[in-house]
Amino acid sequence: MKSIFSLFILISVISCSNVEDGFVLEGELKSNYSGYLYLEYEEKIDSCLLKDNKFLFKGILSKSPSPGNFSLKTKTSAMEKDFYLENSKMKIELSLKEKKIKEFDVVFFKIEKLTGNKTFLIQKDLDKFVELHHSDKDFSEKLHQKALKIITADPQSKYSTSLLLDLSLQEKLSKEKLKELFLKIDKRSQDSQTIQILESRIFPEKFAQIDGIVPEFELPQRDNSKFNLSSLDGKYYLIDFWLAGALLAGKKFQT
Repeated sequence: MKSIFSLFILISVISCSNVEDGFVLEGELKSNYSGYLYLEYEEKIDSCLLKDNKFLFKGILSKSPSPGNFSLKTKTSAMEKDFYLENSKMKIELSLKEKKIKEFDVVFFKIEKLTGNKTFLIQKDLDKFVELHHSDKDFSEKLHQKALKIITADPQSKYSTSLLLDLSLQEKLSKEKLKELFLKIDKRSQDSQTIQILESRIFPEKFAQIDGIVPEFELPQRDNSKFNLSSLDGKYYLIDFWLAGALLAGKKFQT
């Protein structure tokens, strides 16, 4: 009997721990809609049937914060502004509005209110900062210092990489300032594709561009010597890429 009681306590503790380590998102849709609401995050899709326009989602994020998106099953949907889920208890108020984007009808979700979410507070603070200082002569330096503070505070956050990507697209900061911010990011905690996009924008000299100069490289040859691209300076040449494991490629290489 004692062992059964101990097992019950252990299961209860684990269950409570899972709830506390995950997220609870309680919300209300402030628009006229009935049916299912969908929440997408970390390659997962969860659904909730609205009751009196209210909904509830629960889950556990492997990385917090993580991008989240609301959607409707029968409509193309998008967030008006980036939304990040956190492993916390959150309350949210949403509204939706349908807009015509070229020939497509798109439903945009807008966050009217959100509590229990630190990333949302950081986003709001940054929006106010930009609104207040965007006309300043030294706005670029102020923005750089603001972004540096945000990224340094949480270099593993996906919001940090998203912020840096936005800044690189807006071209409000110099390449040197963007490079400094990039070095503060914890690359091991980020999506490899996002990091590659950032590298291509911030360090374009490392990537071959259409109509650009092919970067210098060195390759081993069959006689163990080294081939340098610079040895072909002043000559026309064709670089042929092929899969080493392919049978035809192997025969071609031997010739």
